[in-house]
Amino acid sequence: MNEKSYSVDEIRQSHQNAYSKWTADDEEKLIKYKKTGLKISEIAKKMGRQIGSIQSRLDKIANGIIRKVKDGISEVPLEPQQEAAFNALLSGKIILLTGQAGTGKTYLLNRFINHIKKNKIKAGLTASTGIAATHIGGQTIHSWAGFGIKERLTRENLYQIANDIDKSEKISAAKVLIIDEISMLHNFQLDMVDQIARTVRENNSPFGGLQVVLCGDFHQLPPVSKGFGHPEGGLITGSRVWNQMDLNVCYLTKQYRQADLELLTILNQIRSNIVSNDSKRLLLNRLNAKFDDGVESTKIYTHNFAADAFNIDKLEKIKEKSLTFTMKSGGNFKIVRSLKKD
Repeated sequence: MNEKSYSVDEIRQSHQNAYSKWTADDEEKLIKYKKTGLKISEIAKKMGRQIGSIQSRLDKIANGIIRKVKDGISEVPLEPQQEAAFNALLSGKIILLTGQAGTGKTYLLNRFINHIKKNKIKAGLTASTGIAATHIGGQTIHSWAGFGIKERLTRENLYQIANDIDKSEKISAAKVLIIDEISMLHNFQLDMVDQIARTVRENNSPFGGLQVVLCGDFHQLPPVSKGFGHPEGGLITGSRVWNQMDLNVCYLTKQYRQADLELLTILNQIRSNIVSNDSKRLLLNRLNAKFDDGVESTKIYTHNFAADAFNIDKLEKIKEKSLTFTMKSGGNFKIVRSLKKD
């Protein structure tokens, strides 16, 4: 097996604009090409960029994350529903920011985070997983709160956390705690966050008086059960603190990611586990469908081993030379370590 590492300069020999900063003019061209019906691979060739870069930029545009302006890229104006939710985030109340995929939850959350940073407000930026945490420039809630892999807290655990200078100062100073991807957080984990915050902040209000912003969609990935010998767990709606906090729900409904109304209807029906006969017929019409250009349909598996087996089988059929790219990591040590674990 012949292996070779490629530098940016070498990649730019075939993709002259690879890793170059996107400009407003670039986006203008990208949108124009997309509207003409060109394939992603054709757009990539025309723009001298890699396919992944083109797809990523199109996804950001579809999600309303960026817009074109004369002097570069800036935030899009908020629409009425988003503005109402944003004002709720600014109110200092405990908020659940939710809605189906593609309604702009992460975008709105990042707008709020930008506000926090701009105004130098002490905040905990966290998520239920390491990957999700990197998307908002934070860390896992397990690390921030200090319970790590624990499934319950003893008095000694609480004492140790409260007497850890770094952790106690961080938790005491925080005004806001953000937890993203809350569908994957166990109920007992949210209760541990509450216990720790009350203890460290010496305040018996929910979360020790912190403004907590929970973001996510309970119709998406649920908490992972570890099986026998571990707490059963469940959604955070089953936590003790859930009914104790004065929760304000911001439910986003406008779709930014998907413009195909027919497909959107099917996705929402699947999300709610209520699929109409019409939708079933539409899906069955696409069963084993063939693409004109010979591209195979994407395969989705429920277990990693099945996906791995399929990928290995396809990789072994490739006759070309294999290439190896050298990875370099940098930045916050804990975040980098968490990313490598995931």
